[in-house]
Amino acid sequence: MTFEAKFQHFGDLGRFATTLTTTPFVSISLIDWRLTDKTRASLSTEIRRMAIEDAVKKAQDFGNALGRRHIVATEVSSIGGGTYGNPYATASPRIQIRSYRREPQEELNFEPEDVAINCSVEVKFVAE
Repeated sequence: MTFEAKFQHFGDLGRFATTLTTTPFVSISLIDWRLTDKTRASLSTEIRRMAIEDAVKKAQDFGNALGRRHIVATEVSSIGGGTYGNPYATASPRIQIRSYRREPQEELNFEPEDVAINCSVEVKFVAE
């Protein structure tokens, strides 16, 4: 049997999975996790801000090396719109549990994997 259940906290998932794996004739073969839409949006905003800040810092470094102190961004564009190390539409970290049995007093503990997000921006600057 296949079913889908959504949890916001890994602790809740662990308790639920523990209950299932300690039930006779029940085993878990696969658990997927994904970022919530709210978390994904928040991370995307943060990574775009960081990409722009990095571009500005690099432009200031180049300007300073050239003796130019006044750096102004004239154009900003996103390249590719940001990509995820695990694109959330298809890749979700998988936890394989095959014929897994635990004693009732041992609770399963799940930890999220790191999520890699890349964002490229192209920024044109004028240095005076």
